[in-house]
Amino acid sequence: MMIGIIYCHTHFFKYISEEQMSQLVLTNSVIYTCYWLIGKIFTPTFFFISGYLFFRQHKFDWVTYKEKLKRRLHSLLIPYIIWNALMLAIMIAQEQLTGSTSARMGCIAEYGIKDYLYAFYDCTQNWSFIGEVGQPANIPLWFLRDLMFLVLASPLFFIATKTKKWLMPSILFMLYCCPYHLPHLQNLSIFWFGMGVWSQMNDIDLVVVSRKLAKWCLPIFCVAAFAHELIPYLGIDLPFDFIVPIMRVSEFPLLIALTAWIMSHTNKRIPQKISKGSFFIYLSHIVPTSALCLLACRLLPITDIVLTASYLVIPWIVTFLLISVYLLLSNYMPRTMHILTGNR
Repeated sequence: MMIGIIYCHTHFFKYISEEQMSQLVLTNSVIYTCYWLIGKIFTPTFFFISGYLFFRQHKFDWVTYKEKLKRRLHSLLIPYIIWNALMLAIMIAQEQLTGSTSARMGCIAEYGIKDYLYAFYDCTQNWSFIGEVGQPANIPLWFLRDLMFLVLASPLFFIATKTKKWLMPSILFMLYCCPYHLPHLQNLSIFWFGMGVWSQMNDIDLVVVSRKLAKWCLPIFCVAAFAHELIPYLGIDLPFDFIVPIMRVSEFPLLIALTAWIMSHTNKRIPQKISKGSFFIYLSHIVPTSALCLLACRLLPITDIVLTASYLVIPWIVTFLLISVYLLLSNYMPRTMHILTGNR
């Protein structure tokens, strides 16, 4: 899943012209498949897992709630602050060395206190109830920002599970389709975290259910993906977007069923020490990924075959490099790694 998210953040459009990019048919097709059709399910799955594991004891009280908040302070908030600060430091250094500024963040040398605070929350400084949700300086950390809001609101999810069994999923799905959202909290985040809580509280066996649903979900996913591409050409303007939620909801059982099938057909597992590095990869991958994309566009021929190969290889190079760093820091600077990752 973490490698899949790196594929979502591997891109070349910032480093070559729009005209060049439009001519790369194979590259665009591979990126579309890895990013839109496959990669987009992994972040929702991480939200689902976070909700699924939050109420493992199937109970709620204020003592437990305060203890969970205290743990999340170390595992979410402190890494969030550290890695956004590191990104700002890198961008300031880049600005000083190259003289170039970020189109997203502007000239950091001219930042005031307010701008720096926004860099830890939303660089666009745009409080909108509709449209794109802004991101902090370290772009992927919007996930942690949303997750911290959801953790604070976790009692509401617990209470909602006490309603009629299918009422909560129905309301969450309608919210998922709604174009309006709370400032800096995406509806997809609420849906997947909430469904994780609901599944846990209702003792849903994900593997069993996913295996039963998979044969129905595959054609539904294919039809929804086709409709998503067709509707813009027909000029249809939908007030509520049901297509993307249907794509992702039908894709989720396919992911679970496929993973379960792979695990049941092999005894090989990723070593635990390596798999534990996934959170470190998530926190740190954006800079090396962007750097390798830039180098590929500057040093290699801009051809379909070359950029397609680069796109397929870069996430694995980034993963190998960051796992190596993680293992080194874990062995020689365990306390530093504990702080950087919140011991996750």
